[in-house]
Amino acid sequence: MNLNIKNKELFSNIGLVLVAIIWGFAFIAIKFTVGSIPPFYTIAFRFIIASIALVVIFFNKLKQIKKEDLICGMVLGLFAYIGYLAQNIGLEYTTASNSSFLSVTDVVMVPFLYWAISKNRPDIYQISAGIIVMIGVGFLSLKENFTMGFGDLITLLGAFGFSMHMIYIDRYTEKIDPMILVIVQILTCAVLGGITAFLMEGAYDFSRLTKLSVFGILFLGFISTLITLSLQNICQKYTKPVNASLILSSQTIFATLFAITILKETLTIKMVVGCLLIFIGIILCQVKPNLFSHKSCHIDKEV
Repeated sequence: MNLNIKNKELFSNIGLVLVAIIWGFAFIAIKFTVGSIPPFYTIAFRFIIASIALVVIFFNKLKQIKKEDLICGMVLGLFAYIGYLAQNIGLEYTTASNSSFLSVTDVVMVPFLYWAISKNRPDIYQISAGIIVMIGVGFLSLKENFTMGFGDLITLLGAFGFSMHMIYIDRYTEKIDPMILVIVQILTCAVLGGITAFLMEGAYDFSRLTKLSVFGILFLGFISTLITLSLQNICQKYTKPVNASLILSSQTIFATLFAITILKETLTIKMVVGCLLIFIGIILCQVKPNLFSHKSCHIDKEV
C-alpha cells in the first residue's frame, strides 16, 4: 500500500514538472499575443476557451455537480483569478523581471499559509528549499536595482492568490472529484474574466487578431489553462502544496530555456547560477529528508 502511494506521489510530481514546462512556454505564447490582445482579454479568452472545451468534453460531469462542489470550485476559481488579475495589473506598473521574481514568492508563502490553515508546520528542509529557490529566481529575474512600488505590491497579492489556490486544491481534492473542481473553477474564472475585461477595456475588436496571436491564445486556453489546471488538481491530490509550489517554481527555468532557444536571448552566468539554485532547492525538498531523517516532505494521503 505504501509503495502504491509513493508511486502516485512520484507520478504526481512528474505531472507537476510537465505543468511547469508548459507554464514556462506560456511566457513565449503571451509574447505572441502582445499588441493584438490586451492583458485583461488575454485572461478572459484563455479561460473562455478552456471552459468551452471542458463543457464539451465533460458534459456528463456537469450533472454530477453538487452544491458543495460548486462552492469549493468557485473558491478555487476566485483565488486563481486573483492571482492572474493581480499579476497582469502588476505588470502595468513594474518590470517583467520584478513580476517574474515576485510571482514565485509563493514558494515562501505556501509553507506558512499551509501551517496557519492546516496546523502542519513546515520542516527545515521545506523552508530552506523555498529560500534557495527564491534566491535562484532572483538571479534569473532581477536586474541591478530592486525597489518596491505599487506594481510590486499588487504582484505580491497575485502570489498570495496562487498560494491560497494551491493550499485549497490540497484540501478540496481529498473529498471532491478533481475534474469537477477544474470545471467549476475555470468557468468561474471565465465569467470573472469576461466581466472584468469588458469593464476595463471595452468591447474587443476581433479584427486585431493575427495568426500568431490566435496560436498564442489557443495555446494559453487549451494547453496552459485546460491541461495544466487539470493536471495540477489531479496531481496535488497525492502531494503536498509546499512540495507542489517548489516544483512549479521550476517554470522559471523552463521559461529561461525557451527564451534562449526560441527568442534567442543571451545565456549568461547569472542565468546558469539561478537555474542551478532552483534545481538544488527542489531536490533538497525531494531527497534530503529521505537521506538524513525519517521525515518526508510529503503527507501520505489515503487513496
